[in-house]
Amino acid sequence: MAEALLAAQGIGVRFGEFRALSEVSLAVAPGSLHAIIGPNGAGKTTLFNVLTGRLAPTEGRVVLAGQDVTRLAAHRRVHLGMARSFQVTNIFADLTVAENLRLAAQAVAGNEPWVFWRGRSAMAAKVAALLEQVGLSARADWRAGDLSHGGQRALEIGMALAADNPRVIFLDEPLAGMGIDDVHRTKDLIRALVPARTVLLIEHNMRVVLDIADRITVLAQGRPIAEGAPAAIRADAAVREAYLGSGT
Repeated sequence: MAEALLAAQGIGVRFGEFRALSEVSLAVAPGSLHAIIGPNGAGKTTLFNVLTGRLAPTEGRVVLAGQDVTRLAAHRRVHLGMARSFQVTNIFADLTVAENLRLAAQAVAGNEPWVFWRGRSAMAAKVAALLEQVGLSARADWRAGDLSHGGQRALEIGMALAADNPRVIFLDEPLAGMGIDDVHRTKDLIRALVPARTVLLIEHNMRVVLDIADRITVLAQGRPIAEGAPAAIRADAAVREAYLGSGT
């Protein structure tokens, strides 16, 4: 495997007497799509929270491109190349699609001292490029809340891409609640993010995960029980018992 762009090393998380994660390690190769799967309560979102800086681990460390970021705040990790979408769609429903993307881009740009006209021109070009990338150019002027659920998730992915040149994009159950047409479109969008970006994905739609992931880590009761290519995960008896079910 290529040298990891993102690595978790011996991660443990304890809430009082409850241990949410124990001895979790993984290495995410650059330009890959790495999925994390497991039953409800396995610790997937807790691990995402540790990796993105929303939660400090009790044990272990997180390394991004060779830099230890374990105690680095979430907003500072964004500027090192991390971007994240959440389980619940996080958009401004009453603003247009283009306005959502512009706000996301401006939030990252912060107080960058652009000349006014040059700043407007560059921002408009960035928003146009994001609309094209996520397939929403024709709906740029739509109210974001009027998009289908899949369209809203595509918009949220675009907002993650608006971050400061993200190298690693975290997607937390991006297909949840979608109809079949939206699933296909969003699956293709996610797969198209690599190899230009590295994607770390939590998703319960196992058919999609097995189709698009390069590597899969399986958690159960806060511990990794398997890791490998989709074919190996599909054939792993412990994984089938813990999560996939005999029909997968």
